[in-house]
Amino acid sequence: MLPIASGAEVRAYLRRLIKAHPRMLALVVVLHVGAAVAGLVTPACWATWSRRPPRARPPRPSTASPSPSPASS
Repeated sequence: MLPIASGAEVRAYLRRLIKAHPRMLALVVVLHVGAAVAGLVTPACWATWSRRPPRARPPRPSTASPSPSPASS
């Protein structure tokens, strides 16, 4: 059989953990929430970005000298 803790034992362990490592526990919670938000927001942003039509690029200025046009006879 597996050793299973009772609800009271789990709550007592959690209280000890919070008292012993409050900053680390807060950091873990903040990072977990940040990862969850990024996981929800990124696909929506990616879908919006991928449907966007390509940007129109302005014409490049010509740096070469213009080619002479053929002389009409």
